[in-house]
Amino acid sequence: MLKRNASWVRWTRFALLLLLGLVVNSAPGTAADKTWIEVRSPHFRVVSDGTEKDAREVARAFEQIRAVFAKVLPGIRLETGTPFLIVAPNDEQSSRNLMPQIWKQKGFKPAGFYHDGWEKEFAMVRLDVMRRESNSQTASSAFEVVYHEYTHSIMNANFRWLPTWLNEGFAEFYGNTRFEQSKLYVGAPSQRASSVGNRPIFDLEKLIGITSASKEYRDELDAQMFYYESWGLVHYLMLAPEMDQGRKLVQFVGLLEKGVDQKKAFNDAIGNLKTVESQLDLYLARRMLNSYVLPNPPDIRPETFVVRKLTPAEFSSELGAFQFWIREGAAARTNVELALKADAQSGPAHELMGFLHFAEGKDAEALKEFERAIQLDDHLYLSKFYKVMMSPIARSDREEDRMALRSALEQVVIASPAFPAARIQMARLSIREGNLTAALNYALQAQRLAPGHAGYNTLIGNIFYGLGRNEEAADLAKYVADRWEGGDREEAIELWQKLPPGTSQREGMVAEAPPAGAKTISGKVGSVTCSQADSTLKIAIDGQSLVLSRKDYSGSFSDTIWYGGDHFSFCYHLEGLRAVVWYKPSSGANSPAALLRLDIRDDIDVKPSR
Repeated sequence: MLKRNASWVRWTRFALLLLLGLVVNSAPGTAADKTWIEVRSPHFRVVSDGTEKDAREVARAFEQIRAVFAKVLPGIRLETGTPFLIVAPNDEQSSRNLMPQIWKQKGFKPAGFYHDGWEKEFAMVRLDVMRRESNSQTASSAFEVVYHEYTHSIMNANFRWLPTWLNEGFAEFYGNTRFEQSKLYVGAPSQRASSVGNRPIFDLEKLIGITSASKEYRDELDAQMFYYESWGLVHYLMLAPEMDQGRKLVQFVGLLEKGVDQKKAFNDAIGNLKTVESQLDLYLARRMLNSYVLPNPPDIRPETFVVRKLTPAEFSSELGAFQFWIREGAAARTNVELALKADAQSGPAHELMGFLHFAEGKDAEALKEFERAIQLDDHLYLSKFYKVMMSPIARSDREEDRMALRSALEQVVIASPAFPAARIQMARLSIREGNLTAALNYALQAQRLAPGHAGYNTLIGNIFYGLGRNEEAADLAKYVADRWEGGDREEAIELWQKLPPGTSQREGMVAEAPPAGAKTISGKVGSVTCSQADSTLKIAIDGQSLVLSRKDYSGSFSDTIWYGGDHFSFCYHLEGLRAVVWYKPSSGANSPAALLRLDIRDDIDVKPSR
């Protein structure tokens, strides 16, 4: 479940690195103006309008950082299962054409960024920055930010939850990896050191308690210290001899995975917080810190990577998908129209057009495009998934429809075994059929594929509740409520409140209360309409209609909603779901009420075991 804010929708984790650059005055062009190539290395795919040599170099850089994880963290899962594409524009103008809305933000000239989506992942690396910094003695800014976010992706594929300091500390540690001709340096100095000056580090008890909602994570100066100290603590735990060169950190993470409270896990595995804080302060005061020095992997040979020229339909579809997933909708539409003009039989282009229609609430048009995409390319598992989930059988209780739904979902799983959303829907179908054992199996499979989704854990807890395994349900409710915020936590609290008397009592399991003066309403959504002209939302809940101002609000949605984080909108596809609304009544008869918070819940109807 992702938290949404009206002023800045957290639809992805952008990591933008600001660069000073020359302003290019030429008129904007389109992808069709250039030749684009594809480079395939053993584990990555790059599309670029630059030279073959530079595109091979980008693929080599990603193969290198992947090899670092394989060497330093043996046994870690390196394949997330989510299709990953690297887009490597040749220069600033090409980057501007790819991301026209992002580029309009004053002062932003990103060297690179990473989009960590639920269905697709993308990285962008500017070749002109890469070339300019090829002889740099520090980590290239073109790759630092991408490596940082790629690390998050790897961590999220392997762990249910990591505290914010550790998640960001890992990303900073590996993001600063520096490559030379024959060797590489893992744990190279953080460039944030110059930003914090002589400011004292945070108390460790404070540091480990910081979350993404904390002031220290959002305030510019405090955030620099937070990232620097998180990097420093991970560096210390990974490389200091007294920390057994990473073994104590491994033990700490193992305890977290078992559900042990973070402070207890830290004290048991690493040491007393105050003692470690003093050691860290002395460690960061050193003029020189060690790094892992590893030889460059000899088997990464860019000259062996497969290169081919993309057709206009291919590169327009590839770039359009990149633009759609980073919310550059207008540019994405231009490219998909170019793709279909170049080749009306392009399955990927029809799939992308389906997603554009879906994002606008044009479901009939979207369904036609998904059906056409499947006819043209039977490997498009997302089109198969959206086709079946948009069909009436997805909501029908007729036995023959449930059988058809199961068969269609099984085909999606066969087409993409690593796609967790299909397994979640298999679990929900099994719940409707009363087969909780099968539901648990599917839910656990999905949770292993995407362990970082809080809602998957809560779904498993609900199934435990249905099976009469109440203590296990309570443990999961506690696990989520203690580690996540917002709607994720509220869903866990709702699970806790369903558990029968006699289940182990826990402290702190209290639902968040609305602010003073706010009213609440909860129930099934009958209809919803958004007005862009005046930023209002009209929502009907159990027969009651509200007109709400969307100018400043937060919100969330369940991880188990089938269309998920890449396509969620508070304006479409909410009918039948449960809404929890906090609002302040309007002062005037014709004024909309002020929307404070809107949570959308995907209720799991599990009956308790008798």
